Amino acid sequence: MLKPPCRKITSTARLYGTRNSGIRFLGVLAERAEHSLALDVEFRVAQHDLRSATFFNPRWRRQIMHLRFLGKATSGGQSPTLYATGEDSYVVQGWIVTDEAILAKLDLDDNETVVEIYARLLSFLENDGLSGTVGNVVPPIVHVMENGNYVVKGTRVEDPAILEQMDIPNHETCVLVEKRVMALLG
Repeated sequence: MLKPPCRKITSTARLYGTRNSGIRFLGVLAERAEHSLALDVEFRVAQHDLRSATFFNPRWRRQIMHLRFLGKATSGGQSPTLYATGEDSYVVQGWIVTDEAILAKLDLDDNETVVEIYARLLSFLENDGLSGTVGNVVPPIVHVMENGNYVVKGTRVEDPAILEQMDIPNHETCVLVEKRVMALLG
């Protein structure tokens, strides 16, 4: 099926929708050049309904991945956090692993990294329908620290649109892990 070319709309628009229903473009509220919102819109034609649209991040020209907060395991200002995405994956925020002995044992691709998290952070997987109990210490968990923390391997998250949705201190980073891989832990 051929897709019509993207159009740039420079006006303020009223948008609504859900993750699964898509976003609906209701119409132009005002044409104000000084307060305009530039959106790249790819219209999908479904039974001649041109109101359905998928909105893209204009900076990167691709769909924005929205995060849903599942939980945070805090202790003394430390804050590993778990998010679900709408694309059957999780973003795991944790401490940057700097221990050379641990890193030397891992086989990481160029786009992968690891984070250290509290083991109890994975209990928040229950909020997304998975078992919150780790019964199998298998990848994405690639190492268990002496203090019981897990080292989790995943794809390095570098997309500014994703990172803007999170509060990440300098000593932390985050990885993307597929849901089917996380399901193996239960």
